Amino acid sequence: FRAKVYAYNYKSNYRLNKMATLSKKDIDDLQPIIRETVSKRLGFPEKAVMRAALSCIVDNLDNERSTEKMASLLGDDLAPRFVEELMNNVSKFRSSAINRKRSAEDEDTQQKKAKLNRLNALIDDEPLPPTLPETAPDKDQLLDSASNISEIVASMKRQIEQRKRMLINSGVAPALIENQERIDKRLREEQARENLLNQFTDKQRRAAELQYSIQSKLSGKLGLLSGFSKLPIKTAAEMNAIPITEMTRPAAVVLDDQGNAIDQATGRQIQIIQRMPTLKVNIREKKKDMFNMTDMVKEEEEERKHYDPRVGIVPAQRGRRNFNFHKAGKFQLLAQKMRAKAQMEKLQKQIQAVAKKTGISSATKLAQVAKQKAQEMQHVPDIEWWDIAILPNQEYSDFDRELKPGEERFINITRLVEHPYVKDAPCAPKNNVPMPIFLTKKERKKIRTQRRRENEKEKQEKIRLGLEPPPPPKVKISNLMRVLATEAVQDPTKVEAHVRAQMAARQKKHEAANEERKLTKEERALKKVKKLKEDLSTGVHTSLYKLLNISNPAKKFKVDTNAQQLYLTGCVIITKGMALVITEGGPKSQKKFKKLMLSRIKWEEDSAQGMRQDKIDKKNNEVNVNKKKNECKLIWEGTNIKKTFTDWRFHVFKTDPEAHDFLRRSNVEHFWNLAASQTVLEEADS
Repeated sequence: FRAKVYAYNYKSNYRLNKMATLSKKDIDDLQPIIRETVSKRLGFPEKAVMRAALSCIVDNLDNERSTEKMASLLGDDLAPRFVEELMNNVSKFRSSAINRKRSAEDEDTQQKKAKLNRLNALIDDEPLPPTLPETAPDKDQLLDSASNISEIVASMKRQIEQRKRMLINSGVAPALIENQERIDKRLREEQARENLLNQFTDKQRRAAELQYSIQSKLSGKLGLLSGFSKLPIKTAAEMNAIPITEMTRPAAVVLDDQGNAIDQATGRQIQIIQRMPTLKVNIREKKKDMFNMTDMVKEEEEERKHYDPRVGIVPAQRGRRNFNFHKAGKFQLLAQKMRAKAQMEKLQKQIQAVAKKTGISSATKLAQVAKQKAQEMQHVPDIEWWDIAILPNQEYSDFDRELKPGEERFINITRLVEHPYVKDAPCAPKNNVPMPIFLTKKERKKIRTQRRRENEKEKQEKIRLGLEPPPPPKVKISNLMRVLATEAVQDPTKVEAHVRAQMAARQKKHEAANEERKLTKEERALKKVKKLKEDLSTGVHTSLYKLLNISNPAKKFKVDTNAQQLYLTGCVIITKGMALVITEGGPKSQKKFKKLMLSRIKWEEDSAQGMRQDKIDKKNNEVNVNKKKNECKLIWEGTNIKKTFTDWRFHVFKTDPEAHDFLRRSNVEHFWNLAASQTVLEEADS
């Protein structure tokens, strides 16, 4: 049992993994291909066949297993060709999808290569020297005294000069040095402006603030230079070819370890403002565009211990629903009902377990097989109708009453004896036909011999009296010399020819008599039918057989053909759990049909579908312990006064009550009750 559960779990997980390889979009694209293939083979799109074919593709079955699965719907002849064509179409679809995916990947690769080429055009093989350590300006120190501004400017100038010398020594392009000189010139102008502001003592505060802003701008320029230190150095010719806009653009965005954009100079996180629509109409339109642009994301199924293929896949998005407010206490009441139902089911299981141990359940099922309506108690009359005519007061108390002189206890009863008038019959009575006596074979032979002897004596008497001529001698080659002694010696050739002519005449006469007595083709057919159609005036022989199923077409054909050839009437009732065969006919036909059902047909042999399932179970090392053995049992046989059915037919019913109602209309519902009771008893014994 553990091995079986393990195999089932492994099979379920395997199917889940296979189903995960196909997205919902792929399944939607495969639907037209499956529909076209089914319509081409069957002439119309059968939904059951389409669902089975889609299941084979989703489960990733091979041709052999797909053929076995489709054979139950299409048959053993059509299934292999259908599966082969379907798999060819699916393989073509998958190869086209792979080509489309490769073309998209090639386009992405070309774009990446183009970007990489543009980046390589801006960098060189040798890296720049490392950046110098930067000192962040302190705002509080700058605001404390205006005298500190000059010192800060001098220190910045020294840093710039030192950086410039390092760039020259490392072979930086002249264009980059010219850019640095332009920055130094701007700084000198700003220094002159600051010196002018220092002359006015009443504006020292304002000068300090202005100097802080200038220092912030200078730190941004230094950050630009530090960004260039991470790039390889290019030659002078290559740097001259690069436009000035490429050199003066802002530094690239730097990300921290959490992926947030930060300012390279200050190290603070940058807040990117996203403009969003304010009107709800625009918001809905934007959401709709985003939904249409993004592909449907496939949701992987969770691994379950047991997988049920009947449960559908939940869509990615839930449908739009309106608000539905529940009344207070609704779910409390629902919970109480569920708890009561669970408690009732638990109690019923306990009762069933106890009843099964004691054997009460089998008796209960047997009693429920034949449900008979309770007959209502009929009203008992005070006096019966045949006593009303003779009792004076129409009461039984008249028996005990005292009689008056000259009074009779009963009316309409006298001492006279009435003799009814005897009428003559309309016709003379028929003579009584004596019962025929059955003679043995020896007695029939003796009577035949006596009759032939008397006929021969009568013929001899007529010949003796001269009423008939004597027959010519029966001459043969063996008695030729004994019959024709003198004539045979005189002319033997003539005598032999005469004898042979007589022999041929006798042979011809014998064959002509046989042909005259021989029956024609129509008479032989009528004789055969008469032989099979027995006399049913004395009673109709009826038999009742029970089977587990009669789904095998070959065995079903044998039962149908033999019943028609034996001129039997009745029906075959097929339900989900049982098949009932009712036959009516003569004793000889019933004997032959009984031999067919109980001996000739091997019911325990499985059908083609069952053999395929056994093959699959054997391949998967599984054993079906719940498989029942199909066998035919004769439940009842006897005689009836007349036939119940006029012909021979097959009837298929979905439920047992329908079959019981069909037999009830023919007044033979007790056949079904008998078969059902036998089934219940067999289940109880097992």
